[in-house]
This record gives sequence, structure tokens and C-alpha cells, in this order.
Amino acid sequence: MTDLARHVSNRRVWSTVVGPEHTVPRLPIDSPGLARMPEVLATPMLVAMAECACAAHLAALAGPEVLSLGTEVTIAHTAATPVGLTVTITTELAATDGRRVTFAFTAHDGLDEAGSGRHTRAIVAPERVAQRLAEKRARSG
Repeated sequence: MTDLARHVSNRRVWSTVVGPEHTVPRLPIDSPGLARMPEVLATPMLVAMAECACAAHLAALAGPEVLSLGTEVTIAHTAATPVGLTVTITTELAATDGRRVTFAFTAHDGLDEAGSGRHTRAIVAPERVAQRLAEKRARSG
């Protein structure tokens, strides 16, 4: 794995088109109130998009074999984005601390800044994650 500290301030861009499956009424939660909400990008989907953008950024720097898991997200969702617009997320490697990597990001929908925030990922060993999951499943019965 590469020395990530030397990449602080490195930026990348990631984009996706907002589809109906990304909207508030389509969230996979049983809540009648959601169906009445406008068909705009849901905040949890913006979080997921930011997480994907940061994971892709880390993979580009550290290599695709490096596994990372999201550990923290701080987000401001500042503009509604309708279906059909492209959300472009610009990520910047903000800090590294051992196996923890923090990104700053902004999201733009082509018309407005849709959001911004920070996301921290932890670089993990796949076998250790698998072991912890197996132990947790065993505890759950």
C-alpha cells in the first residue's frame, strides 16, 4: 500500500445520474409519510454516493486490493435534486492517521451545490472483518 500522507489535498471527481430509486419516496423503509414526499434525492442516498466517491478515491490511491469501511459521515444536504440531474461529488483527501483516512467532499447537481461534508474510512484486513462478523453472527443465535 502506498504512503497516503503524501496524497493529502489530492482531489478526484465521481458522478452519477439521480434515478427514481435514489429518491425519498423509494427509501426502503416502511413509513407511509415517505410516499407523499417529493421525488428528490434522499439524504441517505447522498451519503451513500459520498461514501462511494470516497471509497473509489481511496482505491485509486492505495490500490483496489485495499479494503476500507466507512466509520463516520458529517453532511449538510443543502439543495433538493430532482431525478435526471447528475450529481458530481468532488472528494479531497483531507487527513490520514494510521489506517484512518478522512475526506472532505462537495456534491453539485449541475445547478446548485447539493451538499458537503466529511467522511472517514478505516483500512481493514478482510480476514479480520470476516472473523468479527462470524463471531457476531454466532452471538446473535
